[in-house]
Amino acid sequence: DEKGWFTHWISIEKDVTDQKNQEIQKILLADISQLFNSTLTLTETLNKVLKPTSAVGNYCAAEIWLVDDDKQNLNLLAKYSAGDKMEQFYLETKDKHTFKFGEGLPGTVWKSRTMHVWDIDSTDFSKFRTKAAHKANIKKGIGLPLFNNEKVNGVLILGTREDKGVSDSAVLSA
Repeated sequence: DEKGWFTHWISIEKDVTDQKNQEIQKILLADISQLFNSTLTLTETLNKVLKPTSAVGNYCAAEIWLVDDDKQNLNLLAKYSAGDKMEQFYLETKDKHTFKFGEGLPGTVWKSRTMHVWDIDSTDFSKFRTKAAHKANIKKGIGLPLFNNEKVNGVLILGTREDKGVSDSAVLSA
């Protein structure tokens, strides 16, 4: 006004979430590509790939399960754990590194060929590794099928301590 006081405000906002997600995805893919072009074994490479993958979504654990040659089981090939609680989880569950078709979260993802988000206390999840998951404060398990030539050859499992906001659509956008 004539006294120099503000009488109106104008604000312009722009949502840059998609742009930021694309930037993160490019960086992650570049990092992963470098790892796969190294002289490491497949297991060593996958173990290294899981760390930056976990960091993008702030996951406390990441696992790669691969289908065996007989197409009967999924075997834990690589894992990443963020912190001592997750290391303890893997020590307590060292006897459960194989799942059958349709069994547990990895086997269910393999059978359905789709992504699943399981609450740690769900009936399906609680059959395997639940006690150790509770100790590690894991709230959700997220399973993603890994395809090659339209066949599921493996499953990526992500563990999170987040109780809210984890859904199929949230995982797909991360």
